[in-house]
Amino acid sequence: MVLGVPGGGGWGRMRDVRCRSGLSVWMDGVGVRVLRRCVGVVSGVAVGMAVVSGCSGLGRSTVGMLSFRGEDARVEVSYSNTLVKGCHRIGVPAGATHVVNNTLVDVVLYRTADCREVAGGEGVYTATTLSNVTAPESLPWRSFRVIH
Repeated sequence: MVLGVPGGGGWGRMRDVRCRSGLSVWMDGVGVRVLRRCVGVVSGVAVGMAVVSGCSGLGRSTVGMLSFRGEDARVEVSYSNTLVKGCHRIGVPAGATHVVNNTLVDVVLYRTADCREVAGGEGVYTATTLSNVTAPESLPWRSFRVIH
């Protein structure tokens, strides 16, 4: 439906636009342009947010504490806010034989300092809020990687 209404110093043409929700909006040519521009801006912002959130893993870190100690060590080394990317060396000099994962993410423990799997053995998966101990005859853990 098109109606004549006063606007801009004279009679303009208005149009009844029905939205999907059933709402009726009266718009003139200028209003349609503004609406199209707003839709374009909102679409651009949505795409921009999607791109940024896709790269948000670059600076994310763990939440909680990851603790290590050696077999007879009196010292416990704890990590908090560890980056989720990369290999992390365990700071116990002789390697860790006990781990407590009080984070909200899972970790994989390795017997090498660079997160490589040794021949005949894989990394040891330790789920969130669990602990683990090495077997008596096995090598200690020297590094870990966060699973995200």
